[in-house]
Amino acid sequence: MSDGKISVIVACYNLADHIGDCIAALAAQSVEVFEVLIIDDGSTDSSVEVAQAAIGEDQRFHLISQPNGGLSAARNAGLERAGGDYIAFVDGDDRVAPDWLARMYDALRQHDADWVACGLRYCRADGTGKVHSAIHDAPDLADDALPHRYALDSWTDVVRHFPSAWNKLYRRRLIEGLRFDEGTYFEDHAFFYRAASRTDHLVHVPEPLYLQTQGREGQITREDSDRVFEQFPVLDTMHDIMQASDKPDKEAAFQRIASRLVFERATALADPVRRTRFARAARRYFAANDLSYRPDWDEGISRTWRIVMEGRLPLSVIVPTDQVDQALADTVASLAAQTMRDFETLIVIDSDDDTVRQESLALARDLPRASVLMNGSAGLAAARNRGFDVTRGDYVVFFDAGDRLEPGTLAGWVEAMERRATVFGFSRFRIGLADDAPQHNGFHDSTGREERLVPGVFTLDPASVLALHAHPSAKIFRRDFLLDHDIRFPPGPLSSWSVTLQAALMAGEGAYFARPGLRIADRPEARRIWRQPETPQALAQALERMAETFGETSALPHGWYRQLFARALWEKLNFAAFPDAAAMDLFCQQARDLAAALPLEGDTLDPYVGPRVQELLTSAGR
Repeated sequence: MSDGKISVIVACYNLADHIGDCIAALAAQSVEVFEVLIIDDGSTDSSVEVAQAAIGEDQRFHLISQPNGGLSAARNAGLERAGGDYIAFVDGDDRVAPDWLARMYDALRQHDADWVACGLRYCRADGTGKVHSAIHDAPDLADDALPHRYALDSWTDVVRHFPSAWNKLYRRRLIEGLRFDEGTYFEDHAFFYRAASRTDHLVHVPEPLYLQTQGREGQITREDSDRVFEQFPVLDTMHDIMQASDKPDKEAAFQRIASRLVFERATALADPVRRTRFARAARRYFAANDLSYRPDWDEGISRTWRIVMEGRLPLSVIVPTDQVDQALADTVASLAAQTMRDFETLIVIDSDDDTVRQESLALARDLPRASVLMNGSAGLAAARNRGFDVTRGDYVVFFDAGDRLEPGTLAGWVEAMERRATVFGFSRFRIGLADDAPQHNGFHDSTGREERLVPGVFTLDPASVLALHAHPSAKIFRRDFLLDHDIRFPPGPLSSWSVTLQAALMAGEGAYFARPGLRIADRPEARRIWRQPETPQALAQALERMAETFGETSALPHGWYRQLFARALWEKLNFAAFPDAAAMDLFCQQARDLAAALPLEGDTLDPYVGPRVQELLTSAGR
């Protein structure tokens, strides 16, 4: 390899915390003969001093300073000065593996290629990250150790590959005369498409040789600003490049990449007003260009964003409570930490105390689209219905104060519902807030269902419905499904059982979420309603209402009434806050007396229901 064979162009602007590591990574390359042009684009921090110190006496590095003109101007300045027959770009906040240049150069030469790309590793400040192939619809190519030559015969071939300038090595002749469009963000895209229009292939090295920094303040692709709207004229430029070429499948490819890039831009937008404006602009752009949002070609594109683009809200979260306490604060904090941004939260106060309302409003001030509703002490079921009556989301979830969600839970649930086209979903969860809190798989009895407890669509036959854990916190419902079937929370105990079992029966299937993204608090103060004592008569009356709601009792397996009555007795005996032993004894005696008059047919009980409850069911009249 002769001197100047490879030119590496590094753009730098206010990267004092990163440019030293970038230079060190390039200096450590296993090949020695190359040049690095570091273009400082008018940094106002100590980037120049850090770069000079990192370069030291290494003659391969050249530091060039210019007035601030933007990333494109810096790269173009590098192209003007590059002397190599091969060109590469590295962003000044990124790094590369020690054999990056060697592997890229060898692959390019061995395949007699015009250019070569490599996989990448996303690197976060906390040391975490993930590997991506840099091919949109094939993110994991870890099992492919050898470089592969991909045909770029059509534009649908081209759009699969990351339209980035970095992570590539170019023959100079491929990009001769090409420059980055100045004065705009997302400048890589047009440069990549112009290069792709000149060739019929791209060689790909699957190893993650390029290490891209994630989460840095000021990063263009993560900037929550109005510059995100610059994606639309950049898309126009890409469309013009496609139209001017001889490659086929222009319209199909443009529809795909427009869907991908518009979704990518949305991921950076946290400000709800700007996010709504961008969704509206995207909707207008797609309509004006006769495009449809197409996420199906790439697993990395959100289906949920289609809902937002169409002007609807994906999700409503309903949290009933009768007071503002730590339990409610925990739930609100976990909602504020969600990666999903397009949802509303309805806190329903089961009280007429305006102080509670004001305190709830203050607690929810950091939640986008949060509302506080008063329920006037009408009870838990009425509070949930009150919230449901004003929801706007395509999907709805009901949480209790004290529930805590992992940051990606809501996004994962809604996305899975969209992908699987289901109207009901249920999840594993943890009982308790400790790190080692036990998991619950969502069924009271999973016998015969173990192999189906994986992510996907779970067929809910009547026996599986009866075995479902009916707590509403680990469930998600399509709102129009509940409306169409008039499914509401009835008054009295076992209200959530009625909703969950009725929805599951009518749906016939549900999306199953195998990751326990929810923690149900087990502290007594967080489970006040669940721990409330009830009489056996009230429990039996609730089951009678369910029977009327379900219609034909044959919809559930024979003996369903007995099984649910035993489950309800077991829950109250084990978790209800009876005032004293005498109250619990009275509950047991009432259960014995009532059992004689109930239709307790069948012999199936949940496996955890022990002899104490069985005795209540079989010793009636003693």
